Amino acid sequence: MNMQLGNRTRTEWGPRQRALVRARARFNAALPREGRIAHQSRRCLLARQGVASLRELREWCYPSRERRHWHIRQTTRANAPGRAAGS
Repeated sequence: MNMQLGNRTRTEWGPRQRALVRARARFNAALPREGRIAHQSRRCLLARQGVASLRELREWCYPSRERRHWHIRQTTRANAPGRAAGS
């Protein structure tokens, strides 16, 4: 595998460069991914055996932040069926 570097061509690859090329080839940005809020909500539900109020979910999703009106909306949206890649 050759790589063009300015006016030079690199033909030797070290293990780190090969690993980076393989990782970039495997990653597909078009696939759905779980967002931060959905991830934190799932962690809250796991810690509370599947039962949590919106207040508890908000506290897990937005720790040490004062309450904002969009926190509940975003938390509810992240937990809607079909939003996360894993559900």
